Amino acid sequence: MGNWRLHRSTCLLLAALSLGALAVAGLGECHAQALVYSLDATANGLAAGEHRFGFRDEASNGPDLFDAPEPPPPPATFLCLAFAMPDTGFAQPNRWRADIRSSECFVDMVELWELHITSDQLGAEGTMVLDIVEGGEFELTLRVLGFEPGEFTVPVPGSFTFLLSEPEIVIWLELTADEPIPSSAVTWGGIKARYR
Repeated sequence: MGNWRLHRSTCLLLAALSLGALAVAGLGECHAQALVYSLDATANGLAAGEHRFGFRDEASNGPDLFDAPEPPPPPATFLCLAFAMPDTGFAQPNRWRADIRSSECFVDMVELWELHITSDQLGAEGTMVLDIVEGGEFELTLRVLGFEPGEFTVPVPGSFTFLLSEPEIVIWLELTADEPIPSSAVTWGGIKARYR
């Protein structure tokens, strides 16, 4: 047991020294970056409520404190939105009100969010309103995929209309960047905080 404690202490000290050396070199400074969008849908006087998607340096690519579950729809007179996360690893329904991912997801300069629109207001015209809640210093393009007649780009802040043609419609929100988004280094305290 004593050797394990010594080994653990040595590893913690080496990691702290490494982060200190990076900070001295100007590489380990923590400047948390984020770009978070809000969206809401309305139709026939119903509103789905604010939902959020985007990325943050401190977030992970799975459920964490930046994500919020979405309750199931009511039995009648409803308009609901829910993000479906890839590979949540949970047995519970994959319905999320907020899906905030790590900024590392932009290494390939594109990321997709799957959004489910459910409603019993068939035939109604809906409006989706998008805005930037946090960040905005990055030049990104937001495209909507999955609606007929095809994909389209949405300026943010902005809105678009859609037809509630089925009880459940699945669309994808695609963020693309012209150049890689730099992710900032996370401090040792930030790493430890993720595992507390």
